[in-house]
Amino acid sequence: MRDMQEYTHEYAEYYYYKPSELERLGGVWPVRAGRNIAKPNYQVGSRFIECYSIHFVREGQVKLERGEESVILRQGDLFCLFPQIAYSYQVVPSSSPLQMCWLAIDGGQVPSLLQAAGVVRERPYREQAVGSHVNATLDALMDTLRELRGTSSSLAILAFIYQLFSQLAVRQANSPPVKRSAWVQQSVDFMNLHFAEGITIQDAANYAGVHRSHFSTVFTEQMGVPPLRYLQKLKMDKAARLLQDTSLPITEIALSTGYPDLFSFSKAFAKYFGQPPSHYRK
Repeated sequence: MRDMQEYTHEYAEYYYYKPSELERLGGVWPVRAGRNIAKPNYQVGSRFIECYSIHFVREGQVKLERGEESVILRQGDLFCLFPQIAYSYQVVPSSSPLQMCWLAIDGGQVPSLLQAAGVVRERPYREQAVGSHVNATLDALMDTLRELRGTSSSLAILAFIYQLFSQLAVRQANSPPVKRSAWVQQSVDFMNLHFAEGITIQDAANYAGVHRSHFSTVFTEQMGVPPLRYLQKLKMDKAARLLQDTSLPITEIALSTGYPDLFSFSKAFAKYFGQPPSHYRK
């Protein structure tokens, strides 16, 4: 907590930046930044902001809420608050206290930079995007902002911002996509078509004609996610759409997404989204 001040909900340090007229002619400029260690009662919002604010989760867990949507983010994840959209976020109890670092920026290039980093308005977060290189750049940026303390016209700050986005984009696509095996693509098509019918990973492996353990290993390598998690995401995405867009009873939604009963569906949904389906609908 060195160099941090104590506030009601957190220990934090804030850096404010006033861009020069020359900097505003560019594509991106900083507005403010900071880092914190959250207290158990940490909560922000619901509120609007006037720029783009990227938050990097360095330890612990935080729940981000936007309208009826919510997601729990963990160490290595990031989220962005987009202008004129109401957000709230709060600490989620875990074995480590929530620690975050944030950077608020503005400028005409920002939407394109965020898109290159895999963050868009419709899905304003990204999982496991923050590694050691990104954290090192963030620390260097924060140290530079601390040294300036209100002055502007620092090319070093802009260099760090572009370096940060370069690292985020590289982490998203630093190697060419792995070409999928024919049987992997067949299993993906099978799961996409039949996920709501109560199929299992063994069913998908049988359809692909390979052993279950080999199926899981190669599927994870080529799809970037284990088959069980891929199947779960298909179910949860459909459940979330039905909860938002229809008035169907939750039991019907459970059965329509491949769960045998309301209890197993509610348990899986709460674990995935951090809240029961009835709260998500509200």
